[in-house]
Amino acid sequence: MLGRHEIATALVAPGKGILAADESIATMSKRLEAVGVRPGADMRRDYRELLLTTPGLAHWVAGMIFSGETLGQELPDGTPFGHGGLVTERLDGLRSRLGAYRERGATFACANLAAINAQAAAGEPVPWRLTFSFGRALVEDALRAWRGIPAQVAAAQAELAGNCQRASAASSPAATPVRT
Repeated sequence: MLGRHEIATALVAPGKGILAADESIATMSKRLEAVGVRPGADMRRDYRELLLTTPGLAHWVAGMIFSGETLGQELPDGTPFGHGGLVTERLDGLRSRLGAYRERGATFACANLAAINAQAAAGEPVPWRLTFSFGRALVEDALRAWRGIPAQVAAAQAELAGNCQRASAASSPAATPVRT
């Protein structure tokens, strides 16, 4: 198993970000309903599977942040969702569940990234690069393309891959800022 330093280094690899897929059951259910999908544990799992199994995702995403519900679920081949996922310590009662999440293959980034952000904000030198997090704006197109229809998985994954590729390119030192 990788240590904290190796995990943190991997998470801030140039051109890669973190995909946030840790919405609560209530929030994810509302998002599913908004695109006409009947919410339920299976549909939430199917949507998160779509995100995790997007071809090429590892080119732009260094880790995923999962909800507790997702960490208890598996891919069709039996692989736990947490295998290679990222758990952040920010939820009430999470500390008591961390051992079980680690057993399912999750790795952790707790206060190490928050401390680096605070150091950078204070204008102090930081020990390594900071990264960005892919959030709802980048996965929303995939959700709308999928709409709970199995035949639409590839189209939804193409939307996600395209958005992640563009975000990765925009984080490159060679990216040209957009002036308004």
